[in-house]
Amino acid sequence: MTVVLAGGVFDVLHIGHVQFLQAAKKMGDTLVVVVSRYNHKREPVHTAQQRQKLVASLKIVDQCVIGDKSDMFRTVKKIKPDIIALGYNQRHDINEIKDGCKKIGLDNIKIKRIKIKADGISTSKLLELYNHDRNEFEYRK
Repeated sequence: MTVVLAGGVFDVLHIGHVQFLQAAKKMGDTLVVVVSRYNHKREPVHTAQQRQKLVASLKIVDQCVIGDKSDMFRTVKKIKPDIIALGYNQRHDINEIKDGCKKIGLDNIKIKRIKIKADGISTSKLLELYNHDRNEFEYRK
């Protein structure tokens, strides 16, 4: 059985996230998703527990866990995936991840970057479009 690990913040779930997770699921038999506690751009809108519950509700997700606060490799070591799937916009360096996996004794993990991109859709963009005064979305082009 091939275990695929995919991670992200998944703060405001959108079609780009779903497409990323669908592509990751196609790489193996079991998809484990790690909800990150850290966002380098801004503080997440939703708690890690809320994001975990939302991601876990997707049919393609076999298991969803909340990542370690300080060391992502602790979570990788617990899950022992065969493949780590990275999104097109995730800043992780593939060689650094390979080196980190080797340090924890997981030498055979494959790291694959998924290039699927939902044109014009991102959590940041959705939050920009959100009109806080009216509590509704304003769709602008």
